[in-house]
Amino acid sequence: MIYDILIIGSGISGAALSFIAKEYGLKVAVVEKDLIGGDISRYGGAAALVFGEDDLLEVNKITESYFQEFWVQGAPIFNKKCLIRTNERRFFPFAKLDEKGNLNQNCFVANPADLAKWIFFEKIRNDIDIYEGMEAIQIDYRKRTLLLSTGAILSFKKIFLSIGNGSVGFMKNNHKKIKNLYKKLNLVLVDGLDLDNEIMNFYHDIDCYDFYLPYLGKRAFCFPINHFVDSLPYNSKDYRLNSESLFLANTYLKELYSQHEYKIVGARTYYEIYTTKRLPNIKADDRYSCVVFFNGFSGSGLRLSFGYAEKIIRELFP
Repeated sequence: MIYDILIIGSGISGAALSFIAKEYGLKVAVVEKDLIGGDISRYGGAAALVFGEDDLLEVNKITESYFQEFWVQGAPIFNKKCLIRTNERRFFPFAKLDEKGNLNQNCFVANPADLAKWIFFEKIRNDIDIYEGMEAIQIDYRKRTLLLSTGAILSFKKIFLSIGNGSVGFMKNNHKKIKNLYKKLNLVLVDGLDLDNEIMNFYHDIDCYDFYLPYLGKRAFCFPINHFVDSLPYNSKDYRLNSESLFLANTYLKELYSQHEYKIVGARTYYEIYTTKRLPNIKADDRYSCVVFFNGFSGSGLRLSFGYAEKIIRELFP
């Protein structure tokens, strides 16, 4: 079988891509080396989302008014009625004050990983192939095949690298091993978590800032915004950026978000910055016609991840 889309990673971005691709009638496979839902449970604080009152919530309405972004202890809040349709083992009561200051016991705290797992297991597991507990070992760009750690070979038309935040955290502890693996795969990974100098130097060694996003027809650049943010109170909305950070945000975010409002929402929030300046020239290469780099928009929540996933799928498979 030749998959229309092969997705490496099942976090926010992998879940969004899988669901949208399935809705478009595409043949989809997901490769996840660890747990479905990825590592986003550790970094989902900025993606505070609120489910609406509909007791039959459908994920395909995720870009509609069911979701409103606001801060509640840095975690998504699920309406109690929605718990029937999710895995309740990972939920716990959360006491929330209403407008009058009274306790409201009808809210429960969850995280983006729970929603991602719900999407996979409850909505589309029977419609896509999930290769769980397997690692991506080698991509053959010309043959468009992926070798898994089990020895299986998967064929694809497009491959998405949606490995996101967790991979960077893993890289810190396994720097030499991951450095060799990524050079072998000839892949790049961008992210804006708390990257130490060793990791940043590793990025420069493999020209991480110089790659091409086929669905936008642009090269991409990413900077770790938390390196430019002044002191941030815990769980505070009031993130004060220093002048250098504001300059970078205005310079590099303007093109990508020209049609959207954008804001810096946290020290752990990352952005993929698209620009045509201050980057080395990129050589034409067949591999970029089939590889798409897509990380979840943790800072703006699942709504943006699903919205951009739909934009990507629509443009790649008109």
